[in-house]
Amino acid sequence: MRVLMTKNRFTLTSSNASVENYPTWDSSTTYNKGDKVIWDNHIWSSLIDSNKNDEPGTDINWFGEGATNPYKCLDKYINTQTTGPSDSNLIMEFNVTNVNAVVLLNLEAFKVIIKAYDINGNLIDTVEKSTIIGVTNWDDYFFGDIIYKHKVLIEGPQLLKGKITIEIQGNPAKVGVVLIGYLEDLGITLQGVRSSIDDYSKKKVDDNGNVYLQEGNYADRFEGKVLLDLGDFNKIKQRLTSLRGQPYYYSATEEDICRELDVYGFYENFEIDINNPKKAECSLTLRGLI
Repeated sequence: MRVLMTKNRFTLTSSNASVENYPTWDSSTTYNKGDKVIWDNHIWSSLIDSNKNDEPGTDINWFGEGATNPYKCLDKYINTQTTGPSDSNLIMEFNVTNVNAVVLLNLEAFKVIIKAYDINGNLIDTVEKSTIIGVTNWDDYFFGDIIYKHKVLIEGPQLLKGKITIEIQGNPAKVGVVLIGYLEDLGITLQGVRSSIDDYSKKKVDDNGNVYLQEGNYADRFEGKVLLDLGDFNKIKQRLTSLRGQPYYYSATEEDICRELDVYGFYENFEIDINNPKKAECSLTLRGLI
């Protein structure tokens, strides 16, 4: 089990994703009810007439409608996606500090290309990853339903400081969450884990008794045990304590074939049992965000 530490480690510097066509908020402009502006990479709607001088995000007279398109992948919500241009791939550039991995969630694409540059702008590594799964022969390719990975973890060289570009190829390319950080080891995931989802779809029945299913969002869930050295007990418990109440990406295994075990979310609880002089077992329940 590993956790991706991302705080203060990456910053978006450029993106070719289009920005909504709203003006930037101006303190010298008077806005009426329903007027929309962009401020701090978010879209805001005025709730009153004669709205002036009140900065969006600091006043109740503005309603936040979410991040702008380029920043939807950084708003921590999986189901809000940054959408790339219809005629080209989605390309984003980030300044990074002390990172060794990139995670893409709610991905709609057939290929991802990651390029890492050092602080002097020299290219030091390129990683290309196909997102197609479930195709093992020509029959699958031509007649089967092609399935694409919605959750991608790409490990690369550790960058103390530099730049990473992410090119997502799709038609159009979409991504719900981009995370760049450092994978920190928590222990060995033991066999017998449970992976499930919380489904928020709803069943509706009309006056005639007809049943309709309304598809909703879902959230990943993980339940399992992690084996750790007793010498790491203090460090692991303090680390888990510091992660409470915040979303992080938990990677249950290094094997890409079991990537769906990974969860982006928070832990509901953890318990550490010390049952022998050298090892300890940590029971961990993770709940994903939507």
